[in-house]
Amino acid sequence: MNCLATEQELLKLAMKYEIAFQNELESRRGLRETDDQFLDHINRVIPITDVNVIEFLHLATRFLTPISRRRVERFLIADSKKSTIDKWKIAKEYKLENLKVKCHEEAQMAEDQNAALLVRLKETGQFPGVERKGISEKDQRIK
Repeated sequence: MNCLATEQELLKLAMKYEIAFQNELESRRGLRETDDQFLDHINRVIPITDVNVIEFLHLATRFLTPISRRRVERFLIADSKKSTIDKWKIAKEYKLENLKVKCHEEAQMAEDQNAALLVRLKETGQFPGVERKGISEKDQRIK
């Protein structure tokens, strides 16, 4: 319970920090290192999970901190249990090119596996609607 309260408090602090940041845009250059340090601290205290990944991306995008964005992207590629479609939507919204590539590779691999399965089912005659002895001469010549 205490750990959960700490996570909620830190996320609230991050949102307050974002509001304060918006009020001080004119001193942006001096805050850049502070932004990275703040998000780095949050990353250490609150692990990135499938539940809070969007909040981390939002903060990293808002503060223009590429290190935090790469950490989140790395998490989505390597450790996330989100579906490929959900990852693709996140990658598209936040312009995460490496994640887009990974999603494309996963989709291509799944498509290749499905095609191979269909070929095996057809060859064994277990494909619905295809009878082994009902294969035409044309299909037999192709084999």
